[in-house]
Amino acid sequence: MSEKKKVRNIASDLYLADWSEQMAQVLKSGLTIEDGLELIRDDTDTGTKERQMLDQMIGDISITGDLADAMEKTGAFPTDMIRMVKLGERTGNLERILYNLKSQYERQYALRKSVKNAVLYPIGISVVMVALISVILIFVMPVFKRAYASLGIEMSGVSKMLFDLGNWLGNTGLPIMIGILVLLFGYLLYQRWRSSKEGGIPFDRLLKDYERLDACQFAGVMALCFSGGITIEEGLEMTMKMHASPAFLKKIEACKGYCEEGARFNEAVRRADIFNGRILRRIQMAEKTAEMDVTMQEIADDLQFQIDQDIDNKMGRVEPILIGVLTGISALILLSVMLPLLGIMGTL
Repeated sequence: MSEKKKVRNIASDLYLADWSEQMAQVLKSGLTIEDGLELIRDDTDTGTKERQMLDQMIGDISITGDLADAMEKTGAFPTDMIRMVKLGERTGNLERILYNLKSQYERQYALRKSVKNAVLYPIGISVVMVALISVILIFVMPVFKRAYASLGIEMSGVSKMLFDLGNWLGNTGLPIMIGILVLLFGYLLYQRWRSSKEGGIPFDRLLKDYERLDACQFAGVMALCFSGGITIEEGLEMTMKMHASPAFLKKIEACKGYCEEGARFNEAVRRADIFNGRILRRIQMAEKTAEMDVTMQEIADDLQFQIDQDIDNKMGRVEPILIGVLTGISALILLSVMLPLLGIMGTL
């Protein structure tokens, strides 16, 4: 099965999180992996792709006994997840890794949702705002034009300019606007496709200089690496494959270089300017207490919470601004034609 096909069939973040949690519970209860997969399959609706995938995995494991290999053959699991499961099978830390994978994919789902809301919500409001103003200009302005004509006067000034704009939109401008909307929709679809192909979060690069998002993903991946018992250098190598900004990837590369020179992890991330302040102190304490995987998981969760709060605050500011702009423009349009009309009627 080609890598391209595997990417197209990758399961959703929520499914990956649920699957990881269920398999971790299976191992915790003392059941075999094959028995656990059979339990999950029995709870899955007949005829679904998930059921077929689980049947395939059960068949492969009954022959090879290798969970990571069975996952890879389905094409439904990300490469990084397969690598971590393979590492867990080799080191005996599979249960711990699966629980961390569950947290990682739940976090990734929440980040995807937050980023999509941050990008699509303002765009949606803007499209509605432009549509409403266009309707006023195209369909309402001619009504006022006829009202002026019935009084034997011609529109002038702002009202005439708005009428001409509405006339242009109704004839030439409308196809142009529709074309722009189609291009915008196509661009958003492309961003979603590209991020899915690269394993990243849709539209995350549209958030200018949003380094906290990269830091959150970095902390989550490092939590997985520490739980798997691999070296810091190997973990940093994995984080360099993240869908992050070029500037942040350079920081990771610098951090890896410092670690290879013999620097401790907290010193390396400080010198690379990945983390600072309170987060660095937490990492420093975690190194002393050998709780790096737990601490990095908590740091990733904290960063996700901050991202959600930041996005909510930004959307809370954007919404009233856009609504205010819509109200102001609509009021300007109506007043520009109503006030002169009322003035003329008052003299009759």
